Amino acid sequence: MLPETLAGALLLAWLVARRAGVAGALAGGAYLARPEGVLLLPLGLWRRRRARLRALVLYAGAAVAVMAPALIALRRRDRALAALGRARRASRS
Repeated sequence: MLPETLAGALLLAWLVARRAGVAGALAGGAYLARPEGVLLLPLGLWRRRRARLRALVLYAGAAVAVMAPALIALRRRDRALAALGRARRASRS
């Protein structure tokens, strides 16, 4: 399945999801399929703005929990690239 198709399917499921945790997990999955899926996090919070605080925290927590492995990997890669850049600059001096 192509990432665009998967992201579209997750978006459709997100639109019909009634439970905050399920919707948050779907938003996180959409991010894993396509980086633009991160926009579902603020959209979902805005969509549930009249919900109780518990539902908002559950939505955001589920989304971040699903996104976490990719975010951690990106941070590690960025740190490694930054260290490599510093080492190259130091070797030129």
